[in-house]
Amino acid sequence: MEAHEVTVAHLPLGEVVCAWGADTVSEVLPRLTGVVCHLVVLGGDGSRCRVFRSSQVLRADPGELLDLVPGGSEAEVIDVSTRAHFLPRARPLLIREGSEIIGILLEDAPPARVPEWRKPRGSTDARVLAARALRKPMESFRKQGVPVVLDLRPCRVSGQGELLEQAIETLMAAALKNARKNTSFSCVHVLLAEGKSGTWLVVEDRSGRLPAVAVDALIHSRESKHSSVKMVGALRTAIEPNGGSVAAQPGPDGLRIIVCLPGA
Repeated sequence: MEAHEVTVAHLPLGEVVCAWGADTVSEVLPRLTGVVCHLVVLGGDGSRCRVFRSSQVLRADPGELLDLVPGGSEAEVIDVSTRAHFLPRARPLLIREGSEIIGILLEDAPPARVPEWRKPRGSTDARVLAARALRKPMESFRKQGVPVVLDLRPCRVSGQGELLEQAIETLMAAALKNARKNTSFSCVHVLLAEGKSGTWLVVEDRSGRLPAVAVDALIHSRESKHSSVKMVGALRTAIEPNGGSVAAQPGPDGLRIIVCLPGA
């Protein structure tokens, strides 16, 4: 094979585990086994990534958000079809096939340090906005007898924060609808925190497993008549054009929605 025909697909790639910055260290620890030696932390719209050696993650506080774990190195994402001759010199490089990150290219040189976080101008106190947006939903949940666990950490959001309030109102309304339908509903957990990728809003309602068709639509970003799928699609339409992202994680206990907005 001619040298100019060699692509990334012909190169030896290291194995990686991918997670969102709003996940905790404890949630990814069971996946850091065997020959896996690097964790890729996705943030923002998914184009910003940090890479950690598994040893760095194992030393971190199990309850810490991945986006708040210090260290790691920024990595550029390269398509697997890229010719090796045209690869950037910087390392590490994350290799993507379609929408999935499939491996990592490393060099012996130590990775560059992540620059210190600096708060830009034009930001708003996210906790104040969240408290305002949560006031009416909390009253409704109390009337329903459904507990809500709030974990609102000091953080700021870019601009006036209208998208944050819209996301909270949408997600809490969906959770309340599930609470009224499901008598075995246990609780709603709301997390607000700031990391290096932006401001994270995570709303998890534990109302039971979604139908398989809805789970498939969420995972593969397909259209569906299910209310939760429509809600996630509407959020993406509003948030992604403004530099944010929305991820859905169906599970056996319900649905967790992860929103990342440009922060401070």
